[in-house]
Amino acid sequence: MKYITLLNLTPKGREHLPEAKDILLKMTGVAEQFGGKVESVWATVGHYDFIAVAEYATPEDAFRARVKLAELGYFLLEGLEAFDMEFFLTTV
Repeated sequence: MKYITLLNLTPKGREHLPEAKDILLKMTGVAEQFGGKVESVWATVGHYDFIAVAEYATPEDAFRARVKLAELGYFLLEGLEAFDMEFFLTTV
């Protein structure tokens, strides 16, 4: 299953922004710890600071990873379960 996460930096995250590369590696490590794979991360201009796309085998794995990521304290998270357009078009 694909999951999109919308991320905003917390004050702690902004404070550690020069360490962004290390923080993104931690995020990737958290996903892998729960059997997931971060497919892409984008820095954005607008309401969110970053958008990440990851894949997990189960919703429970995705949830566990999000809780762990939130515990790091760098981000406020909003998650979305994503379905590809082929699935959507064959469902409607």
